[in-house]
Amino acid sequence: MQAHNRQQRSMSRNSAASVLEALARCYEESKAGQSGEGSRDVQPILESLLADADSSEGDARELAERQLREAAALRLITLEPVHRRDRTRIHKVRLSPANEAAFFQYLGRPSPREIRAQWSALFREASGWAVGAEFVESWIGFCQRATSALTWQDMNEFRRAELVAGRETLQLVARLLSWREPEQFLRVASCRLCGDSKRLERQRATLEKLLGTASGGRIRAFSNLRILDTPRHVLVAGPLRLRFADHTADLSHLRDGAAISEADVERAEIDCGALRCVTVENKTSFHQRALQHPGDLHLHTSYPNAATLALLRKLPRTLEFVHFGDSDPAGFDILRELRETTRLSIRSCGMQFHPSATSKPLTAEELRLLAELRTNFLLEPERAAIEALLQTGQKGAFEQEHRRA
Repeated sequence: MQAHNRQQRSMSRNSAASVLEALARCYEESKAGQSGEGSRDVQPILESLLADADSSEGDARELAERQLREAAALRLITLEPVHRRDRTRIHKVRLSPANEAAFFQYLGRPSPREIRAQWSALFREASGWAVGAEFVESWIGFCQRATSALTWQDMNEFRRAELVAGRETLQLVARLLSWREPEQFLRVASCRLCGDSKRLERQRATLEKLLGTASGGRIRAFSNLRILDTPRHVLVAGPLRLRFADHTADLSHLRDGAAISEADVERAEIDCGALRCVTVENKTSFHQRALQHPGDLHLHTSYPNAATLALLRKLPRTLEFVHFGDSDPAGFDILRELRETTRLSIRSCGMQFHPSATSKPLTAEELRLLAELRTNFLLEPERAAIEALLQTGQKGAFEQEHRRA
């Protein structure tokens, strides 16, 4: 009996948290919760609120309604009955902006107004952070978003619930506006600025947008700070010559091929002695095929980068183009990307479905991707293989190392 009562009290607390948290979310999404400027009550229908709290039936419903009545008894919310003569059945739950502070205090967490005030305080603090002398005025103007933060206007680059992450982003923008290093590649600069070689890449769009505003439009991209993208390369093996103004690079003499930058591809005249160009998804397979078929031109590529596309554009259209890829969802998507971006007639090789007793099952995301690929006209020649993947729900022996081409 005591165990049953403890379970009932635990269920009560969980249901309470669910239904009141659902009401809190509803309030946070309202005009009053978003900007603090709304004056109307938030008034969700009870059934909708219970569904959101996963408390529509049985004991969960009874306990959720009990908690709503307890909150109403404390004058935190108002319960609107189905009919004024029958006050036992609730139709709506009303939360007034005037009760915002008390309601969220009851939940034990900051109210939307308090969170906006914290953001506003952060921007006021940031206005005193060090930046390059030429950006001080524009930075202070940018930090006047403290006013915007109070009503959460023009704050699209920040997530309201992620104040700590917001502080880190602002600090990174300030450090970028103080950057005085000579030319550095992006990942080197990222390491020096924040100890994470990929941080600038991950936040690039957000950071460049904030830099544009904070610098008064003078810094619109990392390149304006002499932070450079890492050069894109394509790994090539076979009978290919690159003719420059003062010399010629002959790749046919290189046993393992060479990585060529996009810049070199663009400035060179291309002379190809092959009859066939084979793009290969897997690096090991690329080297294996290059040794076995030295007369073919081989390009290593997953999703093609700018250097790969630049070289493919400059190759003679008299070549036969073949792609040797994995026969899994990603492999077919890479083939689609190659055909779509190059506009070349590229024949696939070895990309049939290969059953395997030890095959890995397809994930939900892979199944979703295959459902899209099966109707893509660019993959019509591979549709049977895609259908086989979908029907079995297995990847099969999809890696290139399992087969020859």
